[in-house]
Amino acid sequence: MTGSRNCRFFVLTLALLLSGAGSVVAQADRVELQLRGLPAKVLRGKVFEAKLVAKIDDGWHIYGLNRVPGPIPTQITLPAGQPFTLAGDIGTPVPRIDHDSVFGVDVELFEGEGEFRLPIKVDRKASAGKRNLVISVRYQVCSGNTCLPPKIVKVSGTIEIVAASRSGLRYAK
Repeated sequence: MTGSRNCRFFVLTLALLLSGAGSVVAQADRVELQLRGLPAKVLRGKVFEAKLVAKIDDGWHIYGLNRVPGPIPTQITLPAGQPFTLAGDIGTPVPRIDHDSVFGVDVELFEGEGEFRLPIKVDRKASAGKRNLVISVRYQVCSGNTCLPPKIVKVSGTIEIVAASRSGLRYAK
């Protein structure tokens, strides 16, 4: 009888632990990121715009790109080792400004769905062919009373890099 009781206790404890782990995983996915608007082809040395769309669960927010004392700002970068670099300032959705009483500062918040516009330049020495564009996004998602640990997510898409054409064909700017 004791062995059976121990076995049931173990199974119940394991089930509780696994159900708790499942809710942590679900909380970690409060933000969905998508890359949209990539041109199919782009000329070497040219600039194009990519759109990074953030869908944030109701009741949650991420912070703006500007660093202020306290909260962790959202950071959007292009990792090294690819033929793409940021070519200017990132366009952001209109943030909500709120006073954070914990840190005693005004903060920019993004809620709901927003589109970040990224001007991206293709290296003029990039080899022609299909290449993977990788965007790295570091953010912290918070609700009115809870902040989850900061997270880094990589979003990617494929773009064909082409050399200048003598035939007069045009691609992205």
